[in-house]
Amino acid sequence: MRSGGTIAAAIEGSLVDTARAYSRPDVPAGLAGTFGCKAAAVFFATLQNGMSLLARDGVGDDVPMAVAWSGGGPFEGMTRGHRRG
Repeated sequence: MRSGGTIAAAIEGSLVDTARAYSRPDVPAGLAGTFGCKAAAVFFATLQNGMSLLARDGVGDDVPMAVAWSGGGPFEGMTRGHRRG
């Protein structure tokens, strides 16, 4: 995850980067079929919903930020074999 900025900007940036990577013409068409797109979507939705619930319940800013940072490692693991350049 990029440092600085907001959690929303970091998530949006990651999603844009992912969409851009999968839109490249030099990436084999079958690649999307080997990546768990639904699993990634569920992962991000769960992470975001959890942060929303925490914020709603009035926790400090550090708690949702810790949740966001904790999602970086698993996402890196999900995408590790699917990145180029």
